[in-house]
Amino acid sequence: MALVICYFIAAFLIYSLADFFIWRKRHHDYLVARNIESMTWDMNDQHAYDEAHDGLPSINWYYRWSPSVAYTRVFFEFALPLLIGAYAACSLLLAVWRP
Repeated sequence: MALVICYFIAAFLIYSLADFFIWRKRHHDYLVARNIESMTWDMNDQHAYDEAHDGLPSINWYYRWSPSVAYTRVFFEFALPLLIGAYAACSLLLAVWRP
């Protein structure tokens, strides 16, 4: 049973690492696109942007809360399953080896 749990922990790590790499690639592509956009950004673009966003509600709450939500998700989806799996595997091994 402990080997089955270890197998699932390894599978989880492999899949989560692949998801992490995909996320990092998308984030990198976004940063590259923003960098290219900022190089061609002129004062007319800035005025058009300001006019389009005047009167709209602020989204500062998004920037304030998004890191907390992201780290909570990382803990809940990645760290917690690893901790529970490690605890279950150790508990099973200790139960087998106890006299």
